[in-house]
Amino acid sequence: MLCSVLAAVVLGATMVPTGAGASDVRIDAAPRSEPRAFTPHADELAPMLAEVSAGCRKAAERVWRGGRPGHACANEVARIGRKQLRRVPQRFGVVLHRRVDLTTARVVVALASGCREWPTPRRGNVLAEHDVLASGCRMRPYRGALSIVLVAADGRRVDDVRVHADREGVVRFRFADIDAQLRERGLGTLDDYVRLEAGHDGWAGRFDLERLRGFLADWHLTWVRRGRGSPALFALRHRAHPRAQLASDLAVESNLARQQRDFVSVERGILPPASFLDRYVWSPMRHSVESMLAEYRAHGSTTRASP
Repeated sequence: MLCSVLAAVVLGATMVPTGAGASDVRIDAAPRSEPRAFTPHADELAPMLAEVSAGCRKAAERVWRGGRPGHACANEVARIGRKQLRRVPQRFGVVLHRRVDLTTARVVVALASGCREWPTPRRGNVLAEHDVLASGCRMRPYRGALSIVLVAADGRRVDDVRVHADREGVVRFRFADIDAQLRERGLGTLDDYVRLEAGHDGWAGRFDLERLRGFLADWHLTWVRRGRGSPALFALRHRAHPRAQLASDLAVESNLARQQRDFVSVERGILPPASFLDRYVWSPMRHSVESMLAEYRAHGSTTRASP
């Protein structure tokens, strides 16, 4: 469970309440109006491609999926995009800033409208400020609901989660909050999904959850090696990690060291032998402690039998 570890190790056992500086995550199946991605929908793409000459169709499709046009086709592709915008004006989603760490994502989003050209990203898979300005769009902060779409390895999609952008277009959400909401609705856990898309069609970004889990495992191992985490928990949680065996070895060493400390406490009379035996079902020192316990019991019986 990715976020059970995040909640226990990083955020603590309780959820942080919604408010200033906190994420606002809700489960909401109702449709909400939000900007669109730059990629044409299937029902839009076919008619747009039909208007492009045969020699430029591949270039046009590449452009509308986020690629760069060839010089020979650039004017034609731009003309078809302008024609589609005159036919049906669009509102595009823009990402002004994005910051992601192991526990939290913060995205600043905007809405672009009135575009003279169909905007496409110069790099990446989301529209940035310079992309929409170059396309002659008007831009303002987006305020409202933002869909969180979770995608499983088999292609299954869950789009019932909503976060909300404030009046400045700032969206904050914690992965632990989303995990908790999924559990409440019986939709599994965040570990059941491989990708998180912010906004319909990922217009506000896509997050690789498998990569995030890998970073989390590396981070956890770093703390384990510094003596600040549980080797046993790491070995159990990250069995497929390349250093899982190292964590298992550290867990055994840690357990033996703890047994040795407790054995010394038994010898000094600080820890009762019975408590040691209850604590460690298996121990190389168990036989010695059992002998001590037998001696104590025999001594106690002799003392009680004495006049």
